[in-house]
Amino acid sequence: MDTKTLRYFCACYETGSLNKASERFYISPQGMGKNINRLEEELGVMLFRRSAAGLAPTRSGDYLYKHSKEMLYRLQDLEIEMKRIDFSRHSRRVGFACGVVRALQAVPSLQPLNRELIGSETVEWTEDFNQNIKDLLLGGKIDTAYIIDHFRSPMVREQKIFETRLCAVVYRGHPLYEKEVLSFEDLQNQKLITLNEKFSIFNSVVTKCQELGFVPQISIRTMESSLIYLFVSRGYGIGIDVNLHASEIVQKDIRCLEIADSIPWAIYAATLKDPGSS
Repeated sequence: MDTKTLRYFCACYETGSLNKASERFYISPQGMGKNINRLEEELGVMLFRRSAAGLAPTRSGDYLYKHSKEMLYRLQDLEIEMKRIDFSRHSRRVGFACGVVRALQAVPSLQPLNRELIGSETVEWTEDFNQNIKDLLLGGKIDTAYIIDHFRSPMVREQKIFETRLCAVVYRGHPLYEKEVLSFEDLQNQKLITLNEKFSIFNSVVTKCQELGFVPQISIRTMESSLIYLFVSRGYGIGIDVNLHASEIVQKDIRCLEIADSIPWAIYAATLKDPGSS
């Protein structure tokens, strides 16, 4: 028994037809039938009852199908992981916190790093929430982490590569629309739209407002920055974001106004220190 024969069997089981199953693999129905016959002979059981209506699985066929699918999925995962391991021997493993890849695409000063990392044949990269990327680095699953804010671990060496301020996304007609710069005090009692608690922006907003003595009125929390601009354009509130999404404000009558007293939004490149280094 080999994996090809098991795939043939599963196709026959799923389609109930030698003709339809053979079409999946570009072989003749006769060739498909011979493979199923050999499998039955090898196992010593009948897997299908044949009739003019097609193939009806026996109890043995049902059992083999259930366990064959599990086995084929595991083999597929094994093949993918082995290829990944082989690729990793010759590549750099990089992790990006959500928002970093967008910054690499949008910020001119980061373009050299963007060309080095994104799309490179020698870089294997993944994107995840900020804390998850930190955990991957500490666990040795990646070689370099590009994260938002400090890592704050004695095991890690980090370097700031970019910093900017948060901005308020304001729709035309709102009283703050004509301002050039805002402060967080301007946002008191305003309905705010932000990314959710998984993102550093949310925590920066809450922290700064608490420092100023009020609780922000966050009416919408989302996982997609593009939705911030959509909801602002519909007048649902003021968005809080990093001004890296110029494409989102085209023809929507909204403006991105810098929040002068916001906690900086910064990208750090972090790597594990060599054992014994200070």
